[in-house]
Amino acid sequence: MSMFREILEKLQSAPEHQRRIWLVVFSLAAMVVVVFLWFGYFNALVVSSSKTAINPAPEQELKKDFSFLGTMKTGAATVYEFFKEKAADWFGFLSAPKEYIIKP
Repeated sequence: MSMFREILEKLQSAPEHQRRIWLVVFSLAAMVVVVFLWFGYFNALVVSSSKTAINPAPEQELKKDFSFLGTMKTGAATVYEFFKEKAADWFGFLSAPKEYIIKP
């Protein structure tokens, strides 16, 4: 924790132009993290929607539910299903058979 404090104090005592450079660097790093998270989320949506595209809904249902709220509801359901599947995979080790090999 003291190392972080020393870096912060050094940054605070730095000239204005150096602080602006660090501001740009930290902002770019934060933007990169956000973009990667966004791409991961988008990838999850594409994978989930490609699974549901195998059994497409009838044409009548597609026309009936084409509104902003309907689209948001469908998107939320897709994201929910994706995370539900991932949670089942993540906690699947709890229900896996417990086999231990004991070597004498």
